[in-house]
Amino acid sequence: MNGAPSYWFEAVPDEKKFPSLAEDQSCDIVVIGGGIAGLSSAYHLSKAGMRVVLLEMGTIGTGDSGYTTAFTTHFLDSIDATAKAWNASTAAIYLFKEIIKREQIECEWEDTGCVIFTQKDAIEEFRRTYDMHRAIDSSLDFFEGGDAARLLGYSAKAMFQKKSGEGQFHIRKFLRGLADAVIKNGVKIFEETEVLGVKTSSTSPDLSGPSIEIQTEKSIVRADYCVMAGGSTPGRLFPKVSSMLTGTIDYVIHASYSGGQSPFPRGLYLDDADPYHYFRYVNETDIILGGETKLMSAPSQVKNQHERLEVYLKKLSPGSQCTVKNKWQGGIYATLDFLPYIGPHPEYGDRIIFATGWTGNGTTQGLLSGQIIRDLVQKKRNEFQDIYSFKRHL
Repeated sequence: MNGAPSYWFEAVPDEKKFPSLAEDQSCDIVVIGGGIAGLSSAYHLSKAGMRVVLLEMGTIGTGDSGYTTAFTTHFLDSIDATAKAWNASTAAIYLFKEIIKREQIECEWEDTGCVIFTQKDAIEEFRRTYDMHRAIDSSLDFFEGGDAARLLGYSAKAMFQKKSGEGQFHIRKFLRGLADAVIKNGVKIFEETEVLGVKTSSTSPDLSGPSIEIQTEKSIVRADYCVMAGGSTPGRLFPKVSSMLTGTIDYVIHASYSGGQSPFPRGLYLDDADPYHYFRYVNETDIILGGETKLMSAPSQVKNQHERLEVYLKKLSPGSQCTVKNKWQGGIYATLDFLPYIGPHPEYGDRIIFATGWTGNGTTQGLLSGQIIRDLVQKKRNEFQDIYSFKRHL
């Protein structure tokens, strides 16, 4: 569901760097998907000494991960999801910084804060939202009226903020660095290799020996485990998982302000509109704004969603002159509780592990999924595995 190449492709163009699969392969783990969840899985599994083959239908980082806004935040799409995953999100943000430092990945990482704001005149409901979030993190600060507007530099009736502990970065620079790291770890990456079938060939009680066969156009990959890593899961292969996801389309614009200064301070921003909007600082003049989400099954709107974003931006910063430099859209797949599924589904056995249904929060949760999957394969308990297990909805 992606449109024109996103902002991230300007610095890291789409190009094929790895061969397509032409010969049969055997490994410990086959990972399907070359986005942040797939590369993170390959990274952690290979560092644990496992032989990994990664298959990507297109090229690395050109799926949903290439069209993200690269928010790295604790604030998810519901308060319940935010609360349940708060510690996991903290661990994921720490993991980002750890990998970037260890692998010396130049990806414009910045520690930052996050602001949630409202433009509604009646702020009682918004204050209740703040109270619920403050029960999760007592460090949050609340401002209203003129104080909120002055702090933000634009029209807002009230706001609360987390001053630090969030992050932003250049997603494709990070993914390119992570791909280089997994290659050093011995991972074999194959691009432009579509998976046509996944078959479990062993039913031994101890799960010994290669038990997964991945069929591609030209070859077969045999492995002990398979990781399905992507925003969605192919319905033709795994209908039970696919039916648990709801597809939406998110719209994004990249805007640049004239005069050498955008009106927005450095940070991440979320509003409480319906549909909601979110934007982030890129540099002193540029921001990336997303939102105007609609169901994939919904009819097209009379007014284009990208145009709606432009109208919203002009209202947000009246008097400022900005130019839309790029626009794109991406598919987002939601779960019932706005948290992804990471783990096996009972319909398909313990040998197939899913990382899917990111609900717009795949950047943070996707990176963490690699650690959880590594522990599941090694039969080690991960402190966050129950949060993302399919069992919560089965």
